[in-house]
Parts: sequence; C-alpha cells; structure tokens
Amino acid sequence: TLSIHSFPTRRFSDLVAIRFDDYQNIFGKKIYPLMVARSLPCSMSLISRFSTAQPWGRKTTWSQVRNWNRNGVEIWSHGTNHDNYTIKKFGSLYDEVVNSKKEIEAHNIKVVGFTLPGVAPSPGEKPLYNGLTKPSDYNSTAGKLLMETYAITEAYAYPAKRILPTYIYHGLSHYTVSDGLGSLVNAERLINEAIKDKTGIELMCHSGSLGKPGHMTLSQFTTLLDY
Repeated sequence: TLSIHSFPTRRFSDLVAIRFDDYQNIFGKKIYPLMVARSLPCSMSLISRFSTAQPWGRKTTWSQVRNWNRNGVEIWSHGTNHDNYTIKKFGSLYDEVVNSKKEIEAHNIKVVGFTLPGVAPSPGEKPLYNGLTKPSDYNSTAGKLLMETYAITEAYAYPAKRILPTYIYHGLSHYTVSDGLGSLVNAERLINEAIKDKTGIELMCHSGSLGKPGHMTLSQFTTLLDY
C-alpha cells in the first residue's frame, strides 16, 4: 500500500491503495506487468502455502514473489491455506496467524501485515477470527493474537474510506472492484470522492475474477489503473 508519510504535499496517487488477494498465477502473468508499466505500487495478500494449498498459486515460485516484493509489491499474510481452521484448537489459529508470517519471512520477504481471508466457518461454528466486523471483535483470542503478531491488520471493522493520515491500525476495510457489485464506474467515483474529500480508499482485486460473468473485465481494470 502507499505511504502518505514520505511526501510534504499529498499527491492524488497517495490517496489510493491497491490490493490484490490470492490468484498469484494470474497476477504474475497479467497484472504485475500492468503495475510495473505504470509504476504503481500495491499489496498482495499471500497465503504462506500458496504453491501447494490452492490451485491459483501452484505455478508461482517464491523467487517470483521475491521479485514482485523488490519491485513495489508489499506482501501481507493471508493465513496458511485459505481454508477452515479448528476454532476450538488454539494451535490451529496460531498456525494461521503466527506460522503463516514465519513461513513467508523464511523466504527473505518482509510481511507488512495480515489481511482477513474470506473463509466461511464450518456449519454450526462461530465466524473465523471472530468475524472482525466491528472494533470490539478484536477483544477476542483471535483478535488479540493478530494485534500481537502484526502492526497492521485489515478486516471489516471500519469502513473502506480512510481519514489521512490514519491512526487506525487494525480493522480497516476495502472496496472490492473485481467481483459482483464492483464496477469501473463505482471505483472511479470512490477515487473522485477521495480526491475531493482528501481521504483515502483501498481498492481490492481478485485477479482470478476478472473477466468472469458479472465481474469486471481485464480491459476495464486496465482502464481503472490508467484512471
């Protein structure tokens, strides 16, 4: 994500953070070149076992991720495997929160923070990570472990629009541009509002959703980057 503390005068580009969740294969092939061509930094939500746990990352190597990281892509932990964990076993939560960070950083990559993965709990179980849909959710075992492990975490406890500079380090949300209700028109509107109000906005994209029925196309996303 973009730092707003490095510049005495805020630029329009400092108002927008761009985040990508998962789909490392497609990100590397189609999206990363677009970002480099436009000198746009971004963040990547990475499960630590991306090369084995999910099909979207099995063709990606740690060498590629390190190269992205050296060229403007912040790496955030997204857990270990983007799957359920056993709420009743603390070790299972510890694996997702703490070990995921250790596993990524073992490959000489600095983990900036943690982004909440969108994983549905097993039937009859409570929301994973205690939901983190409101600030008080961070008072849970999961919330406290996240804050002890990471300086910054992103979830759904606060709106996607951000006051700048922000002093909220845990729970800020995002606007998903690639899926469902996300659209080029809405994304451009949010950017315009951020410019007008001198606020910040984080736009999140699932690279693997682009072009699917009912979702933003790659061409539209390219237009958004240019905008």
